[in-house]
Amino acid sequence: MIGWLLSTLRSRLLLGVSLGWLVLVAALLAYSHLSGGALAQRENLTHLEYEAQLIANHLERSIRVRQQALARLRYSLVLDDGDLFTQLQRQEGLLALFDRLMVFDAQGEPVAAWPPFEHGGPTIASRDYFKHVRGFRRPHVSEPYVGARPASPR
Repeated sequence: MIGWLLSTLRSRLLLGVSLGWLVLVAALLAYSHLSGGALAQRENLTHLEYEAQLIANHLERSIRVRQQALARLRYSLVLDDGDLFTQLQRQEGLLALFDRLMVFDAQGEPVAAWPPFEHGGPTIASRDYFKHVRGFRRPHVSEPYVGARPASPR
């Protein structure tokens, strides 16, 4: 039956034009798919960069607010006073920004904490952030560290 259809010049021309249009449409669809995929990927990367910048700005503001709160607290604490625990307890509002308020001596030993620890609190003399703060005398935000509880990032 196909041989009979291709026997006339008109049927061969129609078949050739039809195949040509089919190839052209397939090529256009393939090109639009490839270019659309590249455009979508580029737009996704742009959106992810924007989101990453928003998150970074939020973190920077959050750290700055906490550093300012600690700077104000530094002037209100009297370190010579033996009742540092009560002084920290009066700073209850800062627990919205921090999990716990602690004062350490120059050797990294806990002096006072609010809320208090059951067994006096951790010694931080061996931790990198304490060494950095002690050496440079300025605030330092460290990488997350693993606390005393197994696999609990701080």
